[in-house]
Amino acid sequence: MAFPEGFVEEVRRAADIVKVISDHVALKKMGTSWKGLCPFHEEKTPSFNVRQEPAVFHCFGCGEGGDVFKFLMLRERMSFPETLETLARRFGVPIPEGRRFEPGPDRKEREALLALMEAAAQHFEKTLETAPGASAREYLLGRGFQKETLKRIRAGAARDSWDDLLGALRGRHSVAALQKAGLVLARKGGDGHYDRFRNRAVFPILDESGKVVAFGARSLDGSEPKYLNSPESPVYHKGRVLYGLSWARDAIRRERRVVLMEGYLDVARALEEGIEEAVATCGTALTASHGRLLRRFADTVCVNFDQDEAGQRAASKSIEVLLGEGLRVRVVELPEGHDPDSFLKAEGGDAYRRRVEEAPEAFEWLMRQAERAHDLGSPEGKAGFFSALLPALVRVDNAVERSAWLARAVERGGLDEAAAREELRRALGGRGTGATAVAEAARRAPARQALALMPAERWLLALIVLGAEGVDEALAELGEADLDGLRAAPLLRAAKALWRRGEPVTMPALAGETDDEDARRLLSEIAVEGAPKEGLAAQDCVREIRRQPLRARMAEIQKSLQGAQGETLEALLTEKTRLVRQMTSL
Repeated sequence: MAFPEGFVEEVRRAADIVKVISDHVALKKMGTSWKGLCPFHEEKTPSFNVRQEPAVFHCFGCGEGGDVFKFLMLRERMSFPETLETLARRFGVPIPEGRRFEPGPDRKEREALLALMEAAAQHFEKTLETAPGASAREYLLGRGFQKETLKRIRAGAARDSWDDLLGALRGRHSVAALQKAGLVLARKGGDGHYDRFRNRAVFPILDESGKVVAFGARSLDGSEPKYLNSPESPVYHKGRVLYGLSWARDAIRRERRVVLMEGYLDVARALEEGIEEAVATCGTALTASHGRLLRRFADTVCVNFDQDEAGQRAASKSIEVLLGEGLRVRVVELPEGHDPDSFLKAEGGDAYRRRVEEAPEAFEWLMRQAERAHDLGSPEGKAGFFSALLPALVRVDNAVERSAWLARAVERGGLDEAAAREELRRALGGRGTGATAVAEAARRAPARQALALMPAERWLLALIVLGAEGVDEALAELGEADLDGLRAAPLLRAAKALWRRGEPVTMPALAGETDDEDARRLLSEIAVEGAPKEGLAAQDCVREIRRQPLRARMAEIQKSLQGAQGETLEALLTEKTRLVRQMTSL
């Protein structure tokens, strides 16, 4: 679908690229640009850069780059028209009449399911305020929650009925859609459907953008399971969603950490007590996808699971996952018998925040656990102690940090250092062999080596992107023969074509003028690097580009002069003189 060019440019100017990308990447201001971990490949050292002027992003690791449209198209897998409309609505740019985009079938299904989940959430919320929701209301208020907190988390109630939700939504949504969303189940006899959630307190699960994608529900009459969650659907993948993240994002960025809990009510209590950076898993084990999601917003994760055996096992496994994603991990320790909900209710937010501030490093916590579980006075106990630490130890990517923790484990466990190092070496050697190593290598997408680029090429492109004075005159001097062998040739040809047509030579215009993907990536790379050295003129860059092949030929002649005689020597000297004059005239 064609949109007026003026509309596209208006959206491009209005869309704040830093705000848009900050929804997906934790950015830190570094000079005139922002840096963060690339969302398009796995990395532990930030190489992803964003600039506001010009509005561009570029990753020096994987080479991906472009403007705000390109980012959303890659990140959200949207078409250009969808991206354009999304940004126009967000930044208040009126969409031209009759130009509304019609989404494809997959996106239509997703939007329909999201509308259905929102309708279900609203129905549960209304039920909580009426007589059929009395049991859920009494349960939640009896737990000491404030009404304001319940409204904030959009708590609701599922009536003690087989078809309450089904009856309420069937007129607006098909039964097939209700079943696909996991809200109703087919009867075994095949003669109809019934509500999945019945006689339960209901907690909507929102994705990071705040859309309802699923529900968690607690039993009110003692029936099992105690907590019942939505199944996976086209809009809900439990291994990629964290409860409370949509509320917690700003606080997580502000605190530079996230507190990871187990339950919905833990998070609700934390919110009520002013601990806004708390999230929880949705009834599933923490996954690498969860870790990558958290890494977009924070550097540190403070794990606070229940104190029982199952909770401590889950904490240990979560530590391994989080370390594997390059996060710093701490473990919040509470008095025996307390979980986050009960401690916060009893002691308040300030006391809990002190516990978070004092939380030990994950390895310190793991060593304490291993010391309690094994007899360090016996060989078997020493082996068990070290084996308990190995799964997390091998996940530490930094060799210096890993070595430091190894030394501490050797000291605490009274281990033989050489033997411990050998066990660690074996464990590291077995981490990703055969097909696993191939898959891991593909997943981590190593940085692509850039082709050689003359400084003059880089400077000229930077001046073009910045709209510097003298660019038009420089392009007029640049001939087709001057571009031979240059990596920037596709971009310089595109710039010259725009100049010939009398069109502005801007970064968006250059990107649209070439189909060469390497050229587009080079353009974003140069744009995020900013201005070249002060006082440099575009025409100086062109002259340097034109001198380069002459210098190369001069070097060849100089080599050939050694041992040359007679007519050959005379011809070489004549050519050298001609080249010197040519270079001087430029």
